[in-house]
Amino acid sequence: KSIYPDNNVFNMFIFPGNKGPFESAHMAEPSRGVIKDEDLQDEYPPICCKYLCPLVSIDAFSLYREI
Repeated sequence: KSIYPDNNVFNMFIFPGNKGPFESAHMAEPSRGVIKDEDLQDEYPPICCKYLCPLVSIDAFSLYREI
């Protein structure tokens, strides 16, 4: 964002699998124990969590390598 301020910047975690328990992750102040709502940092957008079958990823990579 600091290099291309007019562009939208998104962060994403990609996990192996077809589905999972997390939809997003939120930045929070480090604390001991349980994180409370007041610990969440609003200046950072949520990080999207996606799940991708490793075999699909390998197939896509293989196709790209053949080009």
